[in-house]
Amino acid sequence: SEPDSYQWFRQKGQGAYNGETDDLKTSGQVLLDFIAQAAKKYHTQPNKVYLVGFSQGAIMSYEVALRHPEAVGSIAALSGRILPVLKSELKPDEKRQNLGIFIGHGTADTRLPFKDGTDANSLLQSLSLKPEFHAYEGVGHSISAVDMQDLSAWLQRLNPCVLLAADR
Repeated sequence: SEPDSYQWFRQKGQGAYNGETDDLKTSGQVLLDFIAQAAKKYHTQPNKVYLVGFSQGAIMSYEVALRHPEAVGSIAALSGRILPVLKSELKPDEKRQNLGIFIGHGTADTRLPFKDGTDANSLLQSLSLKPEFHAYEGVGHSISAVDMQDLSAWLQRLNPCVLLAADR
């Protein structure tokens, strides 16, 4: 990550983000606590909670939802990856079967390569999940306007009230 930027976990050594296990656990718990508090405040059920993350936020969305599928209904992972530490621990689990998953990744991403997105998609399919995968031709490590349109359409299909409430 860039100096003075927000991050969910520190990079360990050189190369791809693998994260520090302690950072992942701490950040994961922060997210779980926030989700529980928000659900209580807004009087909603976990299956109506949608976690959307970009880059490390996408990594954390995978981390929270795949380890704790009871906490959220759906996730959107934009330009992210499933970390090796999580991948190695994933086994088929009926609790995950209702998870809605949106994956968006630019084909020209040099920070978290496009293969990270396709690998996540393949892994999730091997766990009998049905992610909705979107490739964005020529897009780097960023969120494109088309990405946002696709994400909005996906959210509206999940829950038509979500965008209606946001428009008011």
